[in-house]
Amino acid sequence: MTGTIDKIGIIGGGIMGTGLVQWLLPRGFHVVVAEAREALAEECTRKIHAHLRRDLDKGRLPPEDFRLCIERFEAAAGLSCLKGADFVIEAAPEHFDLKRRILRKAEDAVAPGTILASNTSALPITALGASLKRPERFLGTHFFNPAQIMPLVEIVKGVDTAGESVERTLAFLTAEGKKPIRIKDCPGFLVNRILGAYMNEVMWLLGERIGITDAEGMAKDLRLPMGPVTLGEMVGWDIIRASNETLRTYYGSRFEIPPLLDRLTRENRLGLKTGRGLLDHRSRPPAATEDIVPASRNLDGRAADRAKRQLLAAIWAESIRCLDEGVAGAREIDDALVLGAGLPMGPLAWADETGLQEVSDLLLELTGEFGERFLPSPVLRIYAMSGYNGVKAGRGLAGAYPRESAEGNGGGGADDASARDPGEAR
Repeated sequence: MTGTIDKIGIIGGGIMGTGLVQWLLPRGFHVVVAEAREALAEECTRKIHAHLRRDLDKGRLPPEDFRLCIERFEAAAGLSCLKGADFVIEAAPEHFDLKRRILRKAEDAVAPGTILASNTSALPITALGASLKRPERFLGTHFFNPAQIMPLVEIVKGVDTAGESVERTLAFLTAEGKKPIRIKDCPGFLVNRILGAYMNEVMWLLGERIGITDAEGMAKDLRLPMGPVTLGEMVGWDIIRASNETLRTYYGSRFEIPPLLDRLTRENRLGLKTGRGLLDHRSRPPAATEDIVPASRNLDGRAADRAKRQLLAAIWAESIRCLDEGVAGAREIDDALVLGAGLPMGPLAWADETGLQEVSDLLLELTGEFGERFLPSPVLRIYAMSGYNGVKAGRGLAGAYPRESAEGNGGGGADDASARDPGEAR
C-alpha cells in the first residue's frame, strides 16, 4: 500500500471497475465499489468473488490472501459506502452529464482531503471538474483495459487541479506497479486521440478500397498487436463511434464519422456484444458477413502498400500534432503508444527512422487527396526544412541520435526514445 492511501472507492462495477478491483485487492487495499442499484452491487460481488476463486484454484493467490481479499472487498448501492475512502476512481459510462452528476454527489460523500479521479477516456477534465466544490482534489486517471494488466495510466491535470493531488497520484500509481504519464487536458487525451484517427482511417478505407482480411493483414504487417476489425468488434462499434463523436465535437471535420461506422451503429451491428458487426460471431471462428464489406478486395501489391501507408500516416499525423500542441513530450508520446496501444515502436521514433522529409511529403500528398486530417503539423515541416530529418541526420522529433546511427553505421535510438525495426511499413 502507498502512504496514507488504504481505502479506495470505485464508482461503477463494469469492465473497468472490476479490473481495478482485481488490481488493487491483492495489493492490500480495502476496496469498495459503489453501484447504482443493489442488484448491480450483488452482481459485482459475484464477479469479484469468482475472479478471486479462479486465482485461488490456479495457485496464483494463496488461501490466506484469498480470505483477506474477500474481507477487504465490498460492493453496495449508493455513494454513502465511499465514506472513509482516501482515493476514489469514477468509472461510470462515458457520458459527460452523467459523470459530472456522479462526481458532484461523490464529492459530498467523501472527506475534503480525498482525491477524486475520473477514468474518462476522452472527456475534458477541466470541464468535468468545473462544478465541483473542491476541483483542486480532482484529476483524470485514464486506465487501459484490462486495468489489472495494462501498465499505462494517463494522468490529466485540470486547470484547477492542485500539484499536490497530481504528485500524490503519481506516487501511488508508481508504487503499485503502474506507468503513469502526464498528459495535457484535451479531448481524447493522447492514446485514444491517436487511435481514434487510426480507426477512423480504417473505416474510410473499408468503406471504399479494402476488405476485412486486407485490413487485418495490414495491421499484422505493421506489427500492431491486433487487427482493427477484431479490435472494433471486441470494443463495440458504438464505443468507437462515441469516442470519435467527442473528438469531432472539439477537433472538427478531420474526425468526421465515416459512413460505414455510421451504418454499423445505426443498424445495431456493434460487433461481439450484438453477435454481428462486420463479422458474424455465431460462426466459429467469426466470419466476414460480406453484405457491407467484402472479406477481401484482392488488392495488388501497390494498392495494398498505398493503403498501409495511409493507415500509418494517420498515426503519424495525429501523433505529431499532439507533440506540436504540447499534449505530452516526445518520450511520453512514444512510451504511451507502445504501452497503451501496443505499437512496435513509438510513432515519433518511427517517423524519425522513416525520414521526416519523406513523412512530410507523404502527409502533404494525402492532404491533397483527402483533406485536412493529413495536414502535417508545423513542427514536422520545420524539422524537415531544417535538415533535422530523423535518424540519418542525427536529430529528429524523438530527440538526438548517436553518431553511428546518423552515419548509417549501426542501430540505436534517440536519446529521448528507443527505436527498433517496425517492419516493412515504408
